Amino acid sequence: MDSTSRHISKSKAIKRLKDLIDEIPRLRTLNYENSEFGPWLARIKNILSLAFDDEDYQKLVNAKLRSDMRLAGDEVHQSNYQHNLTTLKTILQSIIDKHELSETETERTSDTERRDTDEQLIHLYDAINFHPKIINASRALFKNEHYAQAIFEAYKAVENFVQDKSGSTLYGTNLMETVFNEENPIIKVPEAGHYYKEVQKGFKHLFMGASQGIRNPKAHKEIIQKDPHITLQYLGFFSFLLKRIDYWHTDVS
Repeated sequence: MDSTSRHISKSKAIKRLKDLIDEIPRLRTLNYENSEFGPWLARIKNILSLAFDDEDYQKLVNAKLRSDMRLAGDEVHQSNYQHNLTTLKTILQSIIDKHELSETETERTSDTERRDTDEQLIHLYDAINFHPKIINASRALFKNEHYAQAIFEAYKAVENFVQDKSGSTLYGTNLMETVFNEENPIIKVPEAGHYYKEVQKGFKHLFMGASQGIRNPKAHKEIIQKDPHITLQYLGFFSFLLKRIDYWHTDVS
């Protein structure tokens, strides 16, 4: 019994058909009464029925094969046998060519769609108008689909920017808590007005949250990021934080 799986793919089926075609030269050397032709043909039918559409299967079933005539001599039987092998080879090759062409076209379409998608994503990235430091840190990584690394490097740009603006050598949540502390801030939120402390505290938690909730998991590789749109949202958040600092025109004491 043929061992072909019910889940055989077209590419695997094509390879098996090619292997069966490669057996034809050997089959030609055999007498028309050999015991190998029947199982060989059965394997072909099995593969066609499992991996391809009914049209391909019927093409084989309806092939114009020459029938053996009982009263014909061995020479006629052998000629019919050779003719049938040639006919079957032609049919199998046409089926293979048809599906290989289809697979190639599918791959080309897939590649084109992927390129289009990549171009759309990088166009979207550029259209968002991120802070220059976010672009420098993440654009190449984003374009090459290294999304988690793009987020991590963008956060580092935020952290470095805060260190440069504040003169602090701290890092992570300690940096953000100290620099934006509502009691004695190094980087102040000038538009806070009457609600100064509450707004200052709110921004402190935004910067701390960026460190603890986004940067830390990425640094320890606890999160695998595959979604480019979520990545853009993270980058947009970091860009917002940097642009707020620019807007505040912070004076570092």
